[in-house]
Amino acid sequence: MKATNDRGFLSRANSAVVALMIGCALLPLQAIAQTASPISKMVAAARAEGQVTWYSALVVEVNQGVVDAFKKKYGIDVQVLRLSSGPLTQRFSAEAESNKVVADVIMPTSSGPFLASALAKGWTTAVDKADLPSIQSGEYPSRWLRPEQGAAIVQIAPWIWGYNEKVLSGLNVPPPKDWLDLLDPKLKGQIIMTTVTGSDSYVQLWDFILRAYGVEYLQRFKAQNLRIASNSVMTTQSLAAGEGAIALPMIGSLIVGVASKGAPVKAAVPAKTTGNEIAITLSKAAPHPNGARLLVDFILSREGNTVLGSMPNEFSVYASGLPSGYQSPRESAVAENKARVLQLLEGR
Repeated sequence: MKATNDRGFLSRANSAVVALMIGCALLPLQAIAQTASPISKMVAAARAEGQVTWYSALVVEVNQGVVDAFKKKYGIDVQVLRLSSGPLTQRFSAEAESNKVVADVIMPTSSGPFLASALAKGWTTAVDKADLPSIQSGEYPSRWLRPEQGAAIVQIAPWIWGYNEKVLSGLNVPPPKDWLDLLDPKLKGQIIMTTVTGSDSYVQLWDFILRAYGVEYLQRFKAQNLRIASNSVMTTQSLAAGEGAIALPMIGSLIVGVASKGAPVKAAVPAKTTGNEIAITLSKAAPHPNGARLLVDFILSREGNTVLGSMPNEFSVYASGLPSGYQSPRESAVAENKARVLQLLEGR
């Protein structure tokens, strides 16, 4: 009997020890369950707000891809206003100045003084100060943060050329590979160029070319009897209609747009170039602040940002494949060289 009682005691003791160990092991799990993660809190708060309003300079197709992916992941509606960067920043500035802000998230180009000015005026919240998991975890590549603008780069669209295959072959000229190829005498009167005044990002491109190739290059390029268009839409349409052989500056989505409608237009990518870099920032007076943070976090994450690289020759910040000689545009280019490149290229 004594042996039996000892075995029973040991069995009960072992059971108690196991139960105690299991209970201790479960305590951290229970604590984790009771403490919601930062992203889950953000999601819950964003869902309570119901929607988020996004002002974007991206093309409609890419915007829609982001909206669909965000809605699928979080079940939250996104209202998008698609405007080119100039009108977009003008609209947001008017809202901020009148204290009638509609935009939660704004996504213009990074060129020009707007982003730094908006941050200084207290219109925006710096994304690197917004406690976003994609930044805090180190997932988002920090080289693309722009703290002086309170923004982060989300898409890189290198400046490339479009060419009309029929016109170019008729001239017996191969597709260009280098900026020097554009000086071919056969291309005189065949180059369509959007005016330098069309965007600060154009100034940044020609500042890059000025520093890379010098004044003489711009003088010789101007001597090609450039056909100056007032905006990128007119440039693209003129190329598609065969009114010239080469058009610039172009980005991938512009070429895709006309090529999909049957125009004999293709892209040529120079090894040396700069680009149109799209940036994202948060409206400080956002009507839906949690939805705003969640959308920005999604676009900065690899999952969301990959959508922004869906067009040919337009890149996610996580992607490889940028031209080998690509350089980000200089923020000081507009102040330093706008008048100079305008004079050199357009004589005014």
